[in-house]
Amino acid sequence: MKKMVFLLCALAVLAFTAVSCNDNGVNTSEAPQESNPLAGTSWVLVEFVDVENGENRKPDYNVVGWDGDSDTLYQLSFVDDTLAIGNKTVNGFSGKYLACYTNNLLMFQLRTTLKCCDTDDGELYYTVLNGILFDGMLHFTLYPQELHIFYNNGKEYLKFKKTGGWDNEY
Repeated sequence: MKKMVFLLCALAVLAFTAVSCNDNGVNTSEAPQESNPLAGTSWVLVEFVDVENGENRKPDYNVVGWDGDSDTLYQLSFVDDTLAIGNKTVNGFSGKYLACYTNNLLMFQLRTTLKCCDTDDGELYYTVLNGILFDGMLHFTLYPQELHIFYNNGKEYLKFKKTGGWDNEY
């Protein structure tokens, strides 16, 4: 029974995404579509931004037992049109995503490794991307060297800087 409810919820989310990717009722098969601007890009989280309160803060890089470069923490790569991989802090994750030319973003089927405990910021980062605490649908703004992924109804966002590629064996 739980599996059936989960499957129905997943189908509802996908249907909602398809409608939200459809620009206010325009038949997207006839409308000109842009290619996925996120595909083939790699990013590293540099700040959590609270728009409502005007506060920015850097993620926690104090990971027990970590002596590597902080740029290998909080990574996110959009490998192709549907696959995303990343690092929370020490644990990696991978899953599917849909990005629409209307700047809607849905990440789903995210799975994570369990090497050891992540920081609270690592868990928050993963939770936001996975859509667990918030409305599930994310929105993004893409700049040449920055990516902002908005959540919590646009009140907060993850601020990323562009990187050269994936730096992990995950």
